[in-house]
Amino acid sequence: MWVEILCGLVVYKIIQRVFFAGGDDASYLADLDSSHSDLCFAVASRLEKLYAGRCFVGLRIPDPDAGERQHIDVVLVTKREVMVVAIKNLSGFVEADKDGNWSCPTDKKHKHEIFPNPVCMYRLMPVLEVNKLAANLQSYLEQRGAKLPDGHIIGRVVLPNPNCRPSYTISTQPEVMLYDQWKDLKTDSKTGLSAWIKGAFTGSRSDMQDSVLQNLHFILSSSPMWDRLELKGDKNVLGEFIEFKGRHEDVQLLKILKRSKESRSGVSQKLELWRQTLEAKGFRLSRSKTEYMKCDFSAMGYEDGDVSLDGQVVPKKDTFRYLGSMLQKEGDIDEDVSHRIKAGWLKWRQAAGVLCDHRVPRKLKGKFYRTAIRPAMLYGAECWPTKRRHVQQLSVAEMRMLRWICGHTRRDRVRNDDIRERVGVAPIEEKLMQHRLRWFGHIQRRPEEAPVHIGIIRRPENVKRGRGRPTLTWTEAVKRDLKEWNIDKELAADRKGWKCAIHVPEP
Repeated sequence: MWVEILCGLVVYKIIQRVFFAGGDDASYLADLDSSHSDLCFAVASRLEKLYAGRCFVGLRIPDPDAGERQHIDVVLVTKREVMVVAIKNLSGFVEADKDGNWSCPTDKKHKHEIFPNPVCMYRLMPVLEVNKLAANLQSYLEQRGAKLPDGHIIGRVVLPNPNCRPSYTISTQPEVMLYDQWKDLKTDSKTGLSAWIKGAFTGSRSDMQDSVLQNLHFILSSSPMWDRLELKGDKNVLGEFIEFKGRHEDVQLLKILKRSKESRSGVSQKLELWRQTLEAKGFRLSRSKTEYMKCDFSAMGYEDGDVSLDGQVVPKKDTFRYLGSMLQKEGDIDEDVSHRIKAGWLKWRQAAGVLCDHRVPRKLKGKFYRTAIRPAMLYGAECWPTKRRHVQQLSVAEMRMLRWICGHTRRDRVRNDDIRERVGVAPIEEKLMQHRLRWFGHIQRRPEEAPVHIGIIRRPENVKRGRGRPTLTWTEAVKRDLKEWNIDKELAADRKGWKCAIHVPEP
């Protein structure tokens, strides 16, 4: 008898492993009477377990047509696809009218509540019936450099309420996932009956490349914070941190944070929120290395006071270094130009043994200067709106280096053109213009809807200019370069023609 019982248990385990692998009950659901955000967290947590993917909750994607941000409940990123999930906590009989809208009875005097057709909203079609939210998400990803293969963004509508009884028209739509189907989904570790059910939910597609998948994770996790944060009552939804429930103090801090803009107290509250969130993930901010810079771009007044982080005052700076460039609070480039000149002299001192050796040919010295020293001086120069004094500073520094290479001083009365001819180096002013126009050509060849055009090629509207002479902008510097070299900006569409037009040959 014990042998029969043991054999029965073995057979039961084998059947369970083959047909119902990775089983778990439907206790994933939060209380159906709770807030919608709790349900989003519960569904996202279950999706991550089922498909070994990564969920982003509460995304707010810009909609260029409506001029506002559209809310997406859950976005699931797996190796095969990107899934936009809409969660409808409906109870009772749900039917669809002739326009495709869903109607569901409510408790208020048996009135029917009308819902726009979620399938039309979340199904990605190749033409006019394109899924609004998925299309916005796809456009947002493409603008940030992630182009997905065709058919790799899909939409699903989840009905997690067991009391929901949809009509036959709704239940037969492949985009709709009913409660019975939703609770029967199993983890993706084994194959079996659950895999067949899940295949109907996700579809069969080839895996995306690892580079595309990593780019998707980077874009969605590093998107601006206000694209990923929404306050719903007393519950906060904070991007990919699906387990971040938040205490009452955190929720109140988020509410204050959303109202605060340029005030010092608002900056302190933002820093405190970031500190709490990052340290909860194991990343500790350095109190001694954290600095802040106040930019006076807005005409709004600023309240006095210090910016603090965890009770410690954060030092204020007028400039700071970022990716090798110096940023100033006024938006000028004086510090950046001086920093680049110092970087050029640093390279010069490192190679002084070669550049000051009379046995080395001058042409070879000039080639070394063009390869190692001048690129250090012009790093980031394609974005400079240079004034006359900036060009003068660069030219003076370059000529001092070239005269030193040739073994001459200004007392020798040797013309600058002769010095350049001997070492084979073009004027740095012309090379600076070449760098700027080369970057302008890259921008011109980008689509009109690319984010790089906003604020660079197209001026923002309804912006009041301050008193005094207008600040020199990068666009005006480009127009000046085009006029001086007599080049039509429409030529930028031809990459080879544009490259030949802006090329500055070495003497």
